[in-house]
Amino acid sequence: MKAENMIGSFYERNFMIEIRPKTDTRVSSRTKLMGRIKLANLFSLPEEEFEGYLKQIEEREEFKELLKYRVIKFNRFSGIRSGPSVQFREELSSGGNFSLEEVMEKDPKGWQVVKKVATTLGKDKFSNFLKEGRLSLKEIAKECALSAEETKKFTNFMNRFQVYQIFFNSDASGSESISSASHFSRVAYIENQDGKLFIFPANNSGYLGKGRYTVDYERWESLIKDKELSSNKVKKIMSLFRQLDMINNRITTIYGIIHQIKERQSSFLISGDPKDKVPLTQRQMAQILGVDPSTISRSIANKSIVSPRGKEMPLKSFFTTGKEKINALIMDILKEERGKLMKGLLSAPLSDEKIKDRLKEKYGIKIARRTIAKYRKEILEIPSSRERKNPDEHLA
Repeated sequence: MKAENMIGSFYERNFMIEIRPKTDTRVSSRTKLMGRIKLANLFSLPEEEFEGYLKQIEEREEFKELLKYRVIKFNRFSGIRSGPSVQFREELSSGGNFSLEEVMEKDPKGWQVVKKVATTLGKDKFSNFLKEGRLSLKEIAKECALSAEETKKFTNFMNRFQVYQIFFNSDASGSESISSASHFSRVAYIENQDGKLFIFPANNSGYLGKGRYTVDYERWESLIKDKELSSNKVKKIMSLFRQLDMINNRITTIYGIIHQIKERQSSFLISGDPKDKVPLTQRQMAQILGVDPSTISRSIANKSIVSPRGKEMPLKSFFTTGKEKINALIMDILKEERGKLMKGLLSAPLSDEKIKDRLKEKYGIKIARRTIAKYRKEILEIPSSRERKNPDEHLA
C-alpha cells in the first residue's frame, strides 16, 4: 500500500512526498487487511525497538546498494533543525546523573546564553571546558563576546549546573533525574529562539534528524536494465520498498504530530501555563493528518518531547477536550478560593453562579450554572459551596 495514500493530502501539501507511480490496484481484501495489521504493529513498536528495526533495514545489502546508486535517499523534514542544540545538551547531560531539564526550567535565560557559548566555542572546546575546565569564565566571555549581563547569566547557570552535578553524583543522594526515572522515549526538543519555536530531534542521527526515505523510481528502472538484476533480487528490493513505505508512515505521522503541537500549542509551550493549552483531541489530529484516530493513539504512546522551558512532557499531555480545559479552570478558581479563604480575603466559598461569572470575566467562557454544578460534582468530586466551609479540605 502506498505511504502517500495512507498519509493523506496534508503531507502532499506540506511535506512534498514523492508520489509513487500507479500500480495494479486489484488487491484482495485479505492482502489489504494483512497490510493494515503489519502497519498497526509497526506503529505499536516501542521507540528502542523501532530504531533497532531501522538499523536492520539500513544494514541490508539491498539498501546499501540502492543508497549507493541514489535510488534511495533521505528527505529531511523542513521543520526539523539539527546542530549544536542537541549535541550540547548531550555534552551537559554526560557529566552526571542529574536533571538538566530541571536546571533549564529554573533558568531559561541562562540556558540561552549557554547555547550561544557552546555554538561559538564548538563541541570539542566546550566539552573540554565542562570536563576539564581548561578555559576560565573570563576567557569564555572574551572569546564569545558576551556582554556583562550575559556573562552573569552564564556564570549563574554553570554554578547551578555544578551544584546539581555534585548533588546527583553524591552516594547519599537517592534522587533520580527526569531522564533516568522517565518511562517515556524522548523524541524531540522544542526550543524558543527569539520568540519563534523550532523542533530539534532528540538524536541527530535518529529518524527525525535524517528524515523519511524517498525512492527514485526512474533510477530504479534504469538500474534494472543496466545491472540485469535477477528476478529474486528484484523481488527482495520490491519487498524493501514496501517496508520503507510503512516506515515512512510512522516517521511522517510522528513528525506531523509534533509539528502540529508546536503550531497549535505554541502559547502553552512558551508560557507553561495550563490555561494557555488549546483544546485538541486525538480525533482532530487524525483529521488534520488524514489518518485513523487509532494511528494517533499508537504514535504518541510512551513518547515525550522537551518544552522550551526544559520540561519533559508526554505527547499525550498535549491533547485535551474543551471539557477538560473547563474542569482545569474551575479547579484553578477553587484553588484561588481556598487561598483567599485561608487569608481571610473571602468571606464564603464561591457558589456555582459566582464560578460561572468568574469563568466569563476572567477567561471569556460562557457556560451554564448547571453544567458547572455537574462538572464540579461528578467529575471533580468537589462539594457545593455550602459544604466547602473548611478551606483545608477538598482541594488538598
